[in-house]
Amino acid sequence: MTSKVLVPLGQMVSRARSAVDRNSNTRQIELIPMPEAPTRVTLALAGLLKGLKAIGVGEVLATRAVVRVGLDSIPALRRKAIDVLAGAEAPLSLKAIARTLRYPPTTVWRALEDLEAHRVVRRSSPEKEALWSLTRWTRRRYVAIHTVPEKSPHAQEEERACAGADISGKAKAAASAKTERRRADR
Repeated sequence: MTSKVLVPLGQMVSRARSAVDRNSNTRQIELIPMPEAPTRVTLALAGLLKGLKAIGVGEVLATRAVVRVGLDSIPALRRKAIDVLAGAEAPLSLKAIARTLRYPPTTVWRALEDLEAHRVVRRSSPEKEALWSLTRWTRRRYVAIHTVPEKSPHAQEEERACAGADISGKAKAAASAKTERRRADR
């Protein structure tokens, strides 16, 4: 389950958050640097998952937390635009996306252009009346990240027990237990 989520998550996150250099006056794209290699992001997320499991967080809750951390590292407007396009049954106009996001069309246009520069989204034509959609590459990864695999009875029980739980509580409990063990060893 882990690599089926972590690898596409790292790939999508590294592209979707990559920089696009714009002219400070005209806001036109001047440079599209190479996206960050997904290896570092994936390894960092894997380390977080390992750490969460080490403090007693179950597989389902830990995986959800790691997915959230990864996706939250994408700039907020880009992330929201990806989510809107992922939920759409057909390509959307700039106006429809801006209305859904409640942002000015020009602001949304720039976020979509940034995502297009790194081949996360595509548009039907260069005009502002273009229709926008996720690329096949992005859609495959988005589905892999958001697909919940068949859950074992243990995972379902853990999910019910942790519904709405704060992971920091588990971390505090684990740290407290570790402190108690140290005191007992003295």
